[in-house]
Amino acid sequence: MSKLSLKTGIIACFFAAAAFLVCSCLEQLDYEEFIEDEGVQEFAEKINERVGLFDKTDGQHLTRGSGSITGLKADRYYMVEIVNENGSQKSPREIHFVQANGTLSANTIDNPNAHLLIRRIPSNVTAIAGLYNDKYYAVYSAVITGALYSYDTNTAPSVAGGGDEVSPAINANGLITLKKPENGYYLRIPAVDASSYTVLKSDVLPSPPSNPAEHQFINSLNIIQLREKDTTTDYIFYNKDTNDDKPLKFMSVAVQGDGVLNIHLAPFTSIPPTIVEVPVTTVTVSLPNIINAQINGTALNATFTIGNTPPFTAGTVKVDYEGADITDLLSGNTLTINLAAVNNALKKSTAGKAINEIGEHIISISAQGGGKYWSAIIKIIVVNF
Repeated sequence: MSKLSLKTGIIACFFAAAAFLVCSCLEQLDYEEFIEDEGVQEFAEKINERVGLFDKTDGQHLTRGSGSITGLKADRYYMVEIVNENGSQKSPREIHFVQANGTLSANTIDNPNAHLLIRRIPSNVTAIAGLYNDKYYAVYSAVITGALYSYDTNTAPSVAGGGDEVSPAINANGLITLKKPENGYYLRIPAVDASSYTVLKSDVLPSPPSNPAEHQFINSLNIIQLREKDTTTDYIFYNKDTNDDKPLKFMSVAVQGDGVLNIHLAPFTSIPPTIVEVPVTTVTVSLPNIINAQINGTALNATFTIGNTPPFTAGTVKVDYEGADITDLLSGNTLTINLAAVNNALKKSTAGKAINEIGEHIISISAQGGGKYWSAIIKIIVVNF
């Protein structure tokens, strides 16, 4: 038995209804002339019109709609190429980055200034907007770079391997946490070929996220130099040749300092904040280091300093650990958490989760002042490596 497609059914119903009106009200217009009219055909086609989509993202998590592509994931980077109906490349090629508001960058990535607009997608943006239903789009999401090797040296290594090479862990969100360097950090990224990829960096901490700027590979070993201590930086790598099935990669690198990370409270005028994205400061801690500190009776502190100094109203600064008030750990503008404390001395969430257990722990800081509300989030990730 043959099946009637949804599109065909909609158009058929449209014609039937329209033809009834034509026959009832405009007897002088012939039915055949009506359905063959180009304007009528075009209008009927638009009833079921959506953009063309070639989903190249990890897990193919997108859905095409009218003038948009939905299903974007928060904290991802995206790149879009406008392609032919069969998915082949146009000439010249049209590749754009996706901006923080979900629209395509005005310039293609061949433009020297195009990279200034690429951003992580915020949680309140779920679609690529401003698209055209008569165009086809290939969409790529950034994937984690893969295995990495770090060097704490004064100069860039000239050969791969050696006793100075360390392979740091990278978590599911692409975050690498490196301890305070003795000299300076260099990172070798085997999965990113320096001859094909362009590297961008976007400073996340200690300042608010900056415009991405071009960074440089040191040599053909795919080595880049990292920023100094007390910083967190996103590194984005893109390959203009989208014959590469993963032309967009990224990693986020936190270089620890003297045990202190700066945090910045973001202002907004309503609760909950509907426009301002609350900043998140992340630190990763190793469970073996926590256990070793407990055995030796030494403190292993996660210390955070509120880096901005707005006129917070006295008594309004609050610190919450997943439902539990831990404001007593705040001294002035410094929050100190001893992760090596034994269980009966630890702060626990309302669900009874200790702050040094394996997993993610969310700490919220809020304040009032200057006619505004202020907020920031700290994420402590305890890993077993």
